Amino acid sequence: MTRLFGGTVLDADARRRRRKGEEWFDARSLGLPLLVRHRRPGDRFQPLGMSSAARLQNLLVNRKVPAAQRDRLWLLVDPKDEGRIVWVEGFPPAESGR
Repeated sequence: MTRLFGGTVLDADARRRRRKGEEWFDARSLGLPLLVRHRRPGDRFQPLGMSSAARLQNLLVNRKVPAAQRDRLWLLVDPKDEGRIVWVEGFPPAESGR
């Protein structure tokens, strides 16, 4: 799959240079503008590899994220797709953006 970064198509070598903690998304698959926010009650997320969406609260508990840090994590949301969460800090991107 071709990935876009800043409107530029990246080749395979460029994709391999990705740094730790850095996620890249296909800009064509996301609505614009993107929204960055913290979690809200009832948020659901389907990380890459999961068969269905789960409550974000449960995912954070299962990952043993301390309660004090859960409300400080950043989420990337596609506001044009009913607020679909496309990424949560510390998780892989959403399955839908694969």
